[in-house]
Amino acid sequence: FLSPAMLHNLCVVMWRFQSKSCAFLLMIRSQQVLEDTSLQYNAGAAIRSCDAFGVTEVWLVHNGLRKGTSLRPEIERQHAFNVDSKSMSISSASANRWVSTRTFFSSQHAMQTLQREGVVSVAVTSDDVAPDISSTPLLQPKVALWLGNEDVGLSEIAKDMSDMQVRVGTKGVVGRLNLSVETAVCLA
Repeated sequence: FLSPAMLHNLCVVMWRFQSKSCAFLLMIRSQQVLEDTSLQYNAGAAIRSCDAFGVTEVWLVHNGLRKGTSLRPEIERQHAFNVDSKSMSISSASANRWVSTRTFFSSQHAMQTLQREGVVSVAVTSDDVAPDISSTPLLQPKVALWLGNEDVGLSEIAKDMSDMQVRVGTKGVVGRLNLSVETAVCLA
């Protein structure tokens, strides 16, 4: 049995030798959860970033498509993303073929599923009170990074139910990065 720190160090060593085993080790460590993404091509680009960093599973959460799951009606979609569509394939550079996806219709249900599976949920927010992700060790055996809607971020339920919150520090006038860029920064 390897501790999270030992697993991380083994990955770093194996990565330097370009071993495919490292990609496997990285894959079992993290998942990505995209909550209420408004544009399918942004989700596809985020899936591409996940594939680039060895994340093999992305969860898409669409609140409001099922009765009793509405959290923020002003941003909720009318239908779930079709991960097999041509537009998703184009925006993900075909990474949607290699990264598996699961669709949930409630943030609460997705969070409870992760908790049952022993996954640490990390909410990526723009809140100034959250520590910067670059200074936060995420050396857990299983981690799910939650990223929110492009305009308004994560729901309060996702933030409240998460095990920890982090932020991606930006210095410019625009307070947020594009979803796929934020995904890549979090995984790098």
